Amino acid sequence: MTLTEDRVNEIKELIKKHYWFLVETHNFIFDDRDYSSSIYDFYSPDILIRIQVGREAPLVEIRRKGEPDYIYTLLNGVTTYLRYRYPGTKFYKNSLDENTKIAASRFESLAPKIFKSIDKWWIPIQLQSYRRAEKLFIRNNQYDHFLELYQHKRNYLQSKGALK
Repeated sequence: MTLTEDRVNEIKELIKKHYWFLVETHNFIFDDRDYSSSIYDFYSPDILIRIQVGREAPLVEIRRKGEPDYIYTLLNGVTTYLRYRYPGTKFYKNSLDENTKIAASRFESLAPKIFKSIDKWWIPIQLQSYRRAEKLFIRNNQYDHFLELYQHKRNYLQSKGALK
């Protein structure tokens, strides 16, 4: 689906409006480039927050500067790891605008904890993700494919002392 230039600008303003707390409160910088790809970046010296806008709700990735491109986590993974439960929201029932507002508000309430404790949860979440994929491939009798596809992540986790 190709978005009109007007809709691209509307979405960009929507992201800026609801995620601007990253700039005002946490000193992130908004990367104000051409956003025809529906990917919006906020960055600090240590962290990149990448927001991808889909049809129903934004997807928030957390990336650490200096880490390989394939090492990141989704905000949902962090909230699950930190055992934070959001009240159920049926995003498919709301507009993109309303869902963006809801998602940003949830992120804003947890952002201080997430950013302050990133060193505590970063590697455990990467390991958890790796183990989850490993179990799935084993269950589907595709462990050889797993070893091949996840070699880079395995090497990364070994370099961090999380895997032997």
